[in-house]
Amino acid sequence: MQLDVIIPTYNRADLLKLTLQSLLAAEIPAGLNVQVTVVDNNSTDETHQTVSAFQSLFAGRLHYLFERKQGRSSALNAGIAATAVIWWVWWMMMRRSTNRGTHALTGVFWW
Repeated sequence: MQLDVIIPTYNRADLLKLTLQSLLAAEIPAGLNVQVTVVDNNSTDETHQTVSAFQSLFAGRLHYLFERKQGRSSALNAGIAATAVIWWVWWMMMRRSTNRGTHALTGVFWW
């Protein structure tokens, strides 16, 4: 079985790094092929460099896609179009600040 994780992002390289670290730490069940696609929605920060730094750690399972047209729906649609499977996950990055610092929160949506 294959699962595609789609991460649309715009100028959130810091949260993207935390998200990719979380995905690397996740246990993947036997028989499940997980592919991760980061859709860069015309970012001006270090998004592309962040993905490049993680690609070798994902052993070919991390993909970078640049979407020039701004907007969450444009980025998500580009990510969906880049996958060829029935099941996919949209990974939404959010930020939470506490008295212990800033943390990445993620929301996972299945279709």
